Amino acid sequence: MMKNKAESYILSKDLKVSQSSIQEFLNQNFRVENYLLFSISSMFFLEEKQFIGVGFLAYAQPREIIYQLFLEWKKPLLENDSVDPTAAFIKLNGDVNIKHFDRALFNDAYIGEGIYDKDTVSTGEAPSFSALQYVESKSIIKIKENTTFKLNQNESRDELDLINGVLINNINNIKNRSFQVKTSIGTASVKGTIFAVKLDSSKGIVQFIGKTGSFIVESAITGEVLIVKGRQKVIASTDGTFILEPSTSSDFPIDPTVKKALNNNNSIIRDYDFGKLKESIYKEELETGTTLFNANILKFPSVTSSVIQIIQKGEKVNVLPLYRDGFFIISDRKGDAIGYIDEFDISFQSEKIINRIKKYSSRNFLDSKTLTK
Repeated sequence: MMKNKAESYILSKDLKVSQSSIQEFLNQNFRVENYLLFSISSMFFLEEKQFIGVGFLAYAQPREIIYQLFLEWKKPLLENDSVDPTAAFIKLNGDVNIKHFDRALFNDAYIGEGIYDKDTVSTGEAPSFSALQYVESKSIIKIKENTTFKLNQNESRDELDLINGVLINNINNIKNRSFQVKTSIGTASVKGTIFAVKLDSSKGIVQFIGKTGSFIVESAITGEVLIVKGRQKVIASTDGTFILEPSTSSDFPIDPTVKKALNNNNSIIRDYDFGKLKESIYKEELETGTTLFNANILKFPSVTSSVIQIIQKGEKVNVLPLYRDGFFIISDRKGDAIGYIDEFDISFQSEKIINRIKKYSSRNFLDSKTLTK
């Protein structure tokens, strides 16, 4: 009874944590002992037993105390001191867990949760996925299903130790700092580019796949070093295989954070979007953004779409007031729509602009599900 009340109380705080995480906390830490005439509620927390209610108060009073202890349990023990997070979760779906450096167990991740040096992140079966963003560089890591990795930081490098799975890395180039994805078979080192790493630990095979820019891959087996440029890939394995070859569009993993257009009716969506945006009223709502990477302008709002053109990193672009399935729409100087750009490939002067576009879009345009019914 008290557990149910405590669970409901914590859920009412809207912390964006799962019900299973709250139940795990209560099962591990909270006890109510019932006697003939009275009850005692207690919590064993941080290796210390705390009595938080006696008699009728065992059921009536301790909810706020339990809530405060849950907050302490949910975040790393050192968060209140001088330890700053390296990154934070910006997207979550399905089964996503984190084991903080000072914890023995994994717990459910939540949006905005800080990720620290030596933390381990894990995603479950599809459709589970996540995305995190580094605090300093603003680089974004997109994490597919069945993936586990650990963060390792030092003064000059951000490093991910990939244990298994798939990472899509949008890395910004910042002065005096590099980025690595390290596996038991090989390591990719970059300054600023978009690339993916696929590690199948059961087969002992890893692929390093380029999309834009270039990066270096070093074999952990032979010590050989290869430079990957643009649409190339390196295949490495525990048997010493270390091959550089061209990649195809199907080699690069599909971005899990982007919603696919339903029923593959991309043409219906594009025709609707471009037809509506011909009206002059929408051209008056243009905003200006800046590309964070060498950004692909796509024919349809899908990562599997054909590329219309590539806009170089740091270029100013005109953005029409339509947001669809993780994409904005780029226009030419006249305000006519050109194509779609991934929301993670572009930045605006403030979050207010992004929110304004999304709000305007939801009020004035049909969503994909409605269009493809």
